[in-house]
Amino acid sequence: MQKLYTILLAGCLFSTAGFQQVFSQPTIGYQSVVTGLSSPVDVVNAGGTDLFIVQQGGIIRRWDGSNLSNFINISTLLTTAGNEQGLLSLAFHPTYAVNGYFFVWYTNTTGGVTLARYRRSTI
Repeated sequence: MQKLYTILLAGCLFSTAGFQQVFSQPTIGYQSVVTGLSSPVDVVNAGGTDLFIVQQGGIIRRWDGSNLSNFINISTLLTTAGNEQGLLSLAFHPTYAVNGYFFVWYTNTTGGVTLARYRRSTI
């Protein structure tokens, strides 16, 4: 068993020998796009150009590239008593453009987690 281990280890060392490619670090920049948000925790796209920004306090905002508007407010359904509570996430149904379904994940007023399905009013 020891011999097999030594052969495998030697094989690994020889297979990477001579492979010394150096990669440089990418240059990363930062540009603020949206202001006026309160505790954003998630950003989701529904398949178009708009971004939906989930705020921990219970409001999901819609950013169309120039304007910020309210998409839904469920603040009365949840609690934000702890650091990891409140409205936590949003997901759109794969055929959201057709059926209007979306899902939200939040901590309800009793402290339990809830996954709820909603449907937008106009399709």
